[in-house]
Amino acid sequence: MTLRELREKIGSTDGVATPGEEELRKGNSLTGDVKIGSGWLNVYENGFASYTDGSRSTVLRADSSGDYVYRFAEGETRIPSDALLDMPCETYLTMLGEDRLEMNRTSSSRHNNDSVISDDVEYRGFYDCEEAACMKIALETAYRSMNEKERLIYRLYVLSGYSQREISDMTGIRARTVSRIVCSMKKKITG
Repeated sequence: MTLRELREKIGSTDGVATPGEEELRKGNSLTGDVKIGSGWLNVYENGFASYTDGSRSTVLRADSSGDYVYRFAEGETRIPSDALLDMPCETYLTMLGEDRLEMNRTSSSRHNNDSVISDDVEYRGFYDCEEAACMKIALETAYRSMNEKERLIYRLYVLSGYSQREISDMTGIRARTVSRIVCSMKKKITG
């Protein structure tokens, strides 16, 4: 379901105080719990969504509008709101959820070692659990070594399945740069 389709099915959150996670779960869910990477997403009829990644969670406004701004060390990338409307709603809400959790994590003084790769990932083609565990560690190490721009492209390319051209069009990052980053990511993952 695209973000545009979702917004036709949910209520407006304008002027409504953001509910707590427990209060939100009492409402009617449109999606049920959806597994997204290492997190869980649930969208409710009232226009709010919850995103959970491990022991951390946040409540989002699924009807929020405007451009999506992704900030990273070298600057920022803006995805226009009209491009967002045709994006799968899970992708958009996951990006918002991860951004919110990252802001909370960086503003907090505690440091944790949460996994960026789900334990539930099926490692097809691996012969045993030890080999699969080694692959998970390699993926986590590669992900942690990526800068913010690489992580954005990783999420869009690997987790959401967008082509390099689509990522370039959505983010405004030159196609050549996206291609270079994808090649760099593959090298980091394969060692």
